[in-house]
Amino acid sequence: MRRRSFLRLLTLPAGAWLAGFQSLTAAYQGKVKITAIKAMQIRQIAGNCLVKIETDQGLVGYGEAGVSGPMMRARLQQFEPLLVGKDPLTIEKHFLDLTTLMHPYMAHIPSVSGIDIALWDLAGKITGLPVNVLLGGPFRDAIAMYSHGRAEVGDLQDMGQLREWAAMIKAAPEGFTAYKIGVDKPLRVPSARYTGTIDGTQLKRVAQGYANCREAVGDEIDIAVHCHNELDPPSAARVC
Repeated sequence: MRRRSFLRLLTLPAGAWLAGFQSLTAAYQGKVKITAIKAMQIRQIAGNCLVKIETDQGLVGYGEAGVSGPMMRARLQQFEPLLVGKDPLTIEKHFLDLTTLMHPYMAHIPSVSGIDIALWDLAGKITGLPVNVLLGGPFRDAIAMYSHGRAEVGDLQDMGQLREWAAMIKAAPEGFTAYKIGVDKPLRVPSARYTGTIDGTQLKRVAQGYANCREAVGDEIDIAVHCHNELDPPSAARVC
């Protein structure tokens, strides 16, 4: 097989999906225009911002971006000329326009992702179709979900706290059977902040903390070690 034939073969699934999307949206293309893009801080941390795309037909799309509201609003000065007045259904073109500008701008995917999600939200509202159908159809009928347990447990070395937390999650009406617990607490490092390779003392605290958690909740509850980039690869392997 020649290289060109192989590359053409790789693009077939994407081409088939794009043809399906164009077929589903053909009757609606060119009938809606983007009029404004806005950003709203939703939590007082750096990585939570809600993007709102408004249209001339009154339909609105929402997407979460991985940046703060002020940062997103600053980037909108570069995004707006590429989007306002355009058809929201040309999603692939918008994504390429936002990610291929290079001078004096470098694409920032956490910002672009908020707009991309909002455009898909709009596509579903414009066509009246679930977004999973526009993306090619559902992959499965159901998926297991996890929770933090309303309030995440505090000290994993405190069996009293853990037993109270275990009783709370078991009594919760949602019926979750899987919970994730941040690794930053037993490590005693700031959440979502990179830390150096963990030492033996930290590793022992992690092992003991999750062992305590297992003892408190029993065997019927799944426990996940929740990381926010605190661990480097060697530390992640040791925690596993």
